[in-house]
Amino acid sequence: MEVPKGSISPFFVIIYVKINKFLATREANLKHRYGIGIEDYDAMHKKQEGKCAICGVKKDANLDVDHCHDTGKIRGLLCNSCNRAIGLLKEDEKIIKKAAEYLTS
Repeated sequence: MEVPKGSISPFFVIIYVKINKFLATREANLKHRYGIGIEDYDAMHKKQEGKCAICGVKKDANLDVDHCHDTGKIRGLLCNSCNRAIGLLKEDEKIIKKAAEYLTS
């Protein structure tokens, strides 16, 4: 990776290198785990207007890629809380419906 040269302070060079390393790692992670690139993630993020597909809260941080653990199919982007919640409920529709009924009783 080529670092911009000129009158840039060493601090900004370090930040530049760290950002590029982060982006390369993020790209590799998305490709490896979900078979998508940053462009695909950004398109989903834009389509969801930066909001969690379940609770609708807009997050400053990246949303989690939610996928079916059986098929690998990507369902959408979720905040960490919603992603963990459906995981803790074993992604089981019956359990999730029972939980919703319980909350409304």
